[in-house]
Amino acid sequence: ENSCTDVIVSDGLVFASTGYGGGCILLRPQRQAGGKFSVEQVWKSELLDNHHGGVVLLDGHLYGAGHESRGWFCLDFMTGGKLWQSRGKGSLTYAEDRLYCLDEKGTMTLIGATNQKWDQVSSFRMPRGGRGLYSGLPHLN
Repeated sequence: ENSCTDVIVSDGLVFASTGYGGGCILLRPQRQAGGKFSVEQVWKSELLDNHHGGVVLLDGHLYGAGHESRGWFCLDFMTGGKLWQSRGKGSLTYAEDRLYCLDEKGTMTLIGATNQKWDQVSSFRMPRGGRGLYSGLPHLN
């Protein structure tokens, strides 16, 4: 298997996701006697099988896009429960109370960072730079 996505560490928990149907998982590592560690699986899901990165944890909610599961997702961090899903696929980042979602066809969509619904604020097309898909993470300055 391969994975090019970053893990998220928060409150002693580790979230990891990978594309190609790998899904995502939340783990709780714990130090045991003698310095060894055990790892408890908190939950596992096939929904957010992130392909190119850009999963964001914000106020107890995970935002990102699936690969084979196809869609933009918001999951509850502690349970893995799906709060909403929207069509599309790409990568995202967060800034100034907005999620910047760049899909593979080059459309940047700004959505409100809410766990209630896909709340589109605006969208625009990125300039075309080549023939391939847009697979990089959006970076803001």
